[in-house]
Amino acid sequence: MATMEDLRVQAEKIQASFARALEEIRSDRMLSDEGKKSRIRDLYISSKSKMDKLKTQTEQDEANRITTLQRRLFGTVGTSAQDVIAQRDANDRAASLTSEEEALAMMQSAITFQDRMLQRAILRRAFEAGAELNPFNGRPQHWLDVINAYVDEHPTTEDDLRELLELSKASTNSNRPLRTTVTTWLIKPSELADEWGI
Repeated sequence: MATMEDLRVQAEKIQASFARALEEIRSDRMLSDEGKKSRIRDLYISSKSKMDKLKTQTEQDEANRITTLQRRLFGTVGTSAQDVIAQRDANDRAASLTSEEEALAMMQSAITFQDRMLQRAILRRAFEAGAELNPFNGRPQHWLDVINAYVDEHPTTEDDLRELLELSKASTNSNRPLRTTVTTWLIKPSELADEWGI
């Protein structure tokens, strides 16, 4: 999956290649001003298309990774009809939780009785609480004590949980789309300043 750092590195390569090619066109004495403008237009459109594709692919990779992690962590434990019904019941019980304290008590009970379906449903609810932003700092309010209780019982899930937390923080960060746009920004050459729509 492409990270913001990967996006930045690839975007810088496109920007550097664009800048080199732009300089070559501008310094080509064999081209008329109109010829230069035409070549610059083609270069800009091509480079901008690469940037747009990179941005879209990065966003899609991130969305796919979040889905994969959610399925792995919150998905149904069994495959029988009875398992599906039990999972639905567990999800309904977890969805009714309104506080971290209530969720933690239910998680501890589910761990005691080895109810894996209910544990996963509560874990999912703890993550969903992250969609509710803290009014004081604007950050996701994941129920971390509930998540930590699950990790203590299932330590092999820690890396997946940590990654999902990071991705969910990034996707709920209101600055994320702006950061992605700025990273993939391609400055329009002055020769095309009077052209709109490109």
